[in-house]
Amino acid sequence: MSWPGEEWKVGLPPPALRAIAEVEQRLERVQKERQQKQVQLDTLEAVMHKQRQKHEEEKASWALLSQENRSLAEACEQADRARQRLAQELQAKDGQLSCLEAQLAQATRRQAELEEELRRCQVELEKLQSQSHPVLLPPRWGSPTPWAEGAVDTKTDNGRTPAAGTAVSIRNTCSAC
Repeated sequence: MSWPGEEWKVGLPPPALRAIAEVEQRLERVQKERQQKQVQLDTLEAVMHKQRQKHEEEKASWALLSQENRSLAEACEQADRARQRLAQELQAKDGQLSCLEAQLAQATRRQAELEEELRRCQVELEKLQSQSHPVLLPPRWGSPTPWAEGAVDTKTDNGRTPAAGTAVSIRNTCSAC
């Protein structure tokens, strides 16, 4: 480095000029080192700034992941509660189904019994009708019965003919009915 106006060096002895030249060289070296250190410092500061940004981003990302994790845990708990509730409902429905299947089986057996009884009664009725007893033909509703005593009673207790769907008592006909 040269000083403005190098005239102050004029007239100095050669060892002093050498010493000044060495000091100036050291000064230039130190300034270059300082510049290099400053560049390194600037680079390190930029890296540190990036690392801080990255840290903040990761911290925010971690917070989001933590929140998402809590949300997923709650969703899992809700799904588990729903699964348990559905399992209980399924168990109740299975119980109802078993009960209804048992009722159906019982109703099917009863229907088969009644159909068999109906067949027996029809067979017995056909036997009775085939014996040539015209008296056993069923009367029309509301018409007087031509049958003798013990036949079908078409009058109700108050003397009127029964309404449709009302049971009529049959005496001395089908013993199995």
